[in-house]
Amino acid sequence: MSHFKLDRAFVIPMIMVILFDQSSKFVAQQKGIVIYNTGVSLGLFTLVPRMFLTVALLALLIGVALIFRSIWQQIPLASGLFFGGGISNLLDRLIAGGVRDWLPIPLMTIHNNLADYAIGLGLVTMIFLTLRQTYVIETTKDTSASHQEMADLEDEDP
Repeated sequence: MSHFKLDRAFVIPMIMVILFDQSSKFVAQQKGIVIYNTGVSLGLFTLVPRMFLTVALLALLIGVALIFRSIWQQIPLASGLFFGGGISNLLDRLIAGGVRDWLPIPLMTIHNNLADYAIGLGLVTMIFLTLRQTYVIETTKDTSASHQEMADLEDEDP
């Protein structure tokens, strides 16, 4: 098994997301502006039993961590945002019985929280950087092949 090491660039954003998100939810709860989301994103699956949904989401988070480990370890800051948001929302499910949403989404009737935005930002950043890296590698391969073809043509005698 390969050596597993948590980078500070992963751990610090993850912990900061959890702390800021949980603190903001606490303040919002004190002000009475929290909406409990017992489902998942956008209130989907609200009829699924709470413990089953919590265990399924935990398994999904662990599965993503294991399956995409080589990717998220290369992008620790974005991964820290993603996993910090996921862990913070899972804590809500375990402690409060649902995710505490309080930030209204403009032009919509639904609410989010800081963890949701961290998950979204982390995910979009990971996808963008992964696609960009793939594009650069493919472009480099194509360019190398083109240069080799041109060199081969130059070596041919007319």
